Order: sequence, then C-alpha cells, then structure tokens
Amino acid sequence: MQLADITAPSTIRRQVIGRWGNFINQEANGTKVTRSFLENLNLPEYIINQMYKE
Repeated sequence: MQLADITAPSTIRRQVIGRWGNFINQEANGTKVTRSFLENLNLPEYIINQMYKE
C-alpha cells in the first residue's frame, strides 16, 4: 500500500504529460463521427444517442 502512495503522484504527472503529447501530435483531435458510422458498429441505441436513456 505504501508503494502505491509513493508512485501515485508520478503516475498522474506522466498521464498529464502524455495527454499533452497527444494533443501536440494531434492524436487527440479526431474528425466528427457520423451517426451512420456508429450504427455500423452495432452499438446499442442509447450509446449512439450519447448515453441518453429515457
């Protein structure tokens, strides 16, 4: 447990640096996803509707 307490802050820092790297490399920016593309993935309807459940 003590090891997790020691490594947690550095793990969070690594994630932040990695996410900024993805942003700078334009890996985090994608194109707009169309509804027809999502329907072709055979996803449930509530996921296609952005997780909206009635």
